[in-house]
Amino acid sequence: MIVVVAESGFLRASIRVNLVPAGYRILEIEPASLLDVLGQLRDLQPGLVLLDLDIENWSGETLVRAMREDPYLHATPLVVITGQGEAVAVERLSRWGLTEYLLKPFHAEALVGIVNALFPPRPREKDQDRAM
Repeated sequence: MIVVVAESGFLRASIRVNLVPAGYRILEIEPASLLDVLGQLRDLQPGLVLLDLDIENWSGETLVRAMREDPYLHATPLVVITGQGEAVAVERLSRWGLTEYLLKPFHAEALVGIVNALFPPRPREKDQDRAM
């Protein structure tokens, strides 16, 4: 399962409409608090996390660091989705074990290509879960 952490409903929908037809099971988290997201990720143990760095009330960078320091999440592949102006953040996060990044606006082919490389779809990944 892939977990998408993003405030933007448009971004979550863009990811969903591109990955579900490619055979992925998607679960969406609208980030309320860092501790809430971390708790959900620990419970879910996803195969891949897609994280939008643009979170209003707390920094997406903080979640990257927290995941890499967490004994249950430290090895989870993590793709950060970010705007063009956040290149410095991507460089900084690469030191924390960022797996890959995707610049907004992105092409569907780029998203599917990155996800396929990191987390190939499995036959049972056909169903989709909705937002938590």
